[in-house]
Amino acid sequence: LGNYLRIFGLEYGLRIFGLGNCLRIFGLIVRIFGLGNCLRIFGLGNCLRIFGLGYGLRIFGSGNCLRIFVLGNCLRIFGLGNCLRIFGLG
Repeated sequence: LGNYLRIFGLEYGLRIFGLGNCLRIFGLIVRIFGLGNCLRIFGLGNCLRIFGLGYGLRIFGSGNCLRIFVLGNCLRIFGLGNCLRIFGLG
C-alpha cells in the first residue's frame, strides 16, 4: 500500500499497488487503480474521476464538474449553479 517512487523531487511521487495510488508530476496528480481514481489538472480543484461511482470532470473552477455514466450526471460550466444533466432521470 505504501509503495512510493519519487521522481524529480520530494513532492513528486508515483504510488502503485494501493487504493491511494497517485502519480504526481510537476504539481499535477494522477491517481490510478483505485476507487478514488483522480486526474487533477490545471489546479488543485480541477479533477477528472474515472472508474468510480462518482465519475466527474471538473474544469475551469473548483465547482465546475462534468459527471458522466451515473444517474445524477451533471455538466456544470462557467458557474456554480449552471448545470446540464444528461443520461439521467433527474
